[in-house]
Amino acid sequence: MSHRNAHRHITALTLAGTLAWAGAAHAQWSSPHTISARAHMAATTVGDKALFFGGVGSYSFCPTFSRTVDIYDGATGTWSSSEPLFTDLLNVVATSVGTRALFAGGLESDCPWGTHYRSEVSIYDDATGSWSIEHLSSQRVGHFATSVGTLAIFAGGGNAVSIVDTVDIYDDAAGTWSTASLSVPRAYGAAATVGDLAFFAGGRNGSGYRSEVDIYNHATGTWSTDVLPNAIGATTATAVGARVMFCNGSLVDTYDVSTGTWYTTLLSRRRSGPVAVTAGNLALFAGGIVRDPSGYEQTDETVDVYDDDLQAWRVETLPRPHGKNLSAVSLGGRAIFAGGGVSDYADHLAFGAVDFYGPIIGQSYCGPAVPNSTGLPGAVTASGNAAAAANDVTLWVQDLPPNEFGILIGGRTQGYVPLPGGSILCLGGSIGRFDVQDSGAAGAVDVPIDLTSMPPPLQMTVIPGETWYFQYWTRDGSSSNFTDAERVLFH
Repeated sequence: MSHRNAHRHITALTLAGTLAWAGAAHAQWSSPHTISARAHMAATTVGDKALFFGGVGSYSFCPTFSRTVDIYDGATGTWSSSEPLFTDLLNVVATSVGTRALFAGGLESDCPWGTHYRSEVSIYDDATGSWSIEHLSSQRVGHFATSVGTLAIFAGGGNAVSIVDTVDIYDDAAGTWSTASLSVPRAYGAAATVGDLAFFAGGRNGSGYRSEVDIYNHATGTWSTDVLPNAIGATTATAVGARVMFCNGSLVDTYDVSTGTWYTTLLSRRRSGPVAVTAGNLALFAGGIVRDPSGYEQTDETVDVYDDDLQAWRVETLPRPHGKNLSAVSLGGRAIFAGGGVSDYADHLAFGAVDFYGPIIGQSYCGPAVPNSTGLPGAVTASGNAAAAANDVTLWVQDLPPNEFGILIGGRTQGYVPLPGGSILCLGGSIGRFDVQDSGAAGAVDVPIDLTSMPPPLQMTVIPGETWYFQYWTRDGSSSNFTDAERVLFH
């Protein structure tokens, strides 16, 4: 399959004004957690889990690499961390296939003496909860990875000797490794998959930024080549619908598999080091840095959002600073952004913010709530998929008193019961209580709910056509309070 003769049209677009959509499905940000501050984390998902691996923390002169792995369990809404790695690592590359998450290559620090290139592949098996070690065919960084079918593919990169064209391929079904070659040696490109096609685009080598695109067709087991409309390097990529999108921080080169055409879109704001990720039908290009007049890096919280259903763009804003080299994954139809940093000469400041972005499937009512001790009214939002059969709903609760326990409640009857102190119970009839939560330092919780087993005394399955109501109760020092409430019509 060759794409070299595909028809191309180039359209330069800004995202302000005319391209912002109206009447689109709503989505919302949530900031429920903070991890140990670091940038350059390798991130991927497997099963219900999102893993953030390694990276570099804040430092002055000597980099502080990390061996920490932070794991978010989307089934329980909880975080854990461990240090299963053999050493502290930076610039690891990750992808997942089957029940396995693979973290490959990277740099080991020996500051002030230098760094060492690594070939190890740390593999987490979600089925067993265990870690194992394999090896790439050579030590390197700057490789780029994606998965297609049963294959995890790691392409290009380089080491102290050279930039390579090597492609290492792990077959999860067979448990074996093989190799192939890119059309041109290059490092720090971007990869993404649409259907049976895995794309490896851009990057750079000694000749500068590259426009080559190597395409692996899993259905035929063959490779072909194409060319980006612009030699942009392409440092991050994602896929949505039939489109694969490559970004360098100023523009996005998009290939539409269904039509065989390329086109180009300008981002709303030029910046360095953003990250691309897909959440449902949305492709997001988030974060990065800009430089002030003195040349110092400043965080940029811009998020350019492409809606594949509407074929339109809008601009959002990250709720907290991330800077460049932040990490992002998609889990359960939601995007998770974590970490990042800014650098000035010998100093590096890392961030530990974790921000979620996902579609809102409910409607708020009975609000705003009575303000709690933070001075803000607590708020609850339903995110995920309103199809009951999908069983993918999370209740996000924000603006809570920090480090207080609370309980999400739910039922099939709306209510309005004023309580002492002015708080209002907004549910009636039979009310189920979910597990006790802790709001933590962020004053926020996210509670995944199992639609096939609603809590006692309800003990029933949500069925299409039903409307359910949710609210959160929280301790607040010596008193307590309720948030507003959320209704969700399931289909």
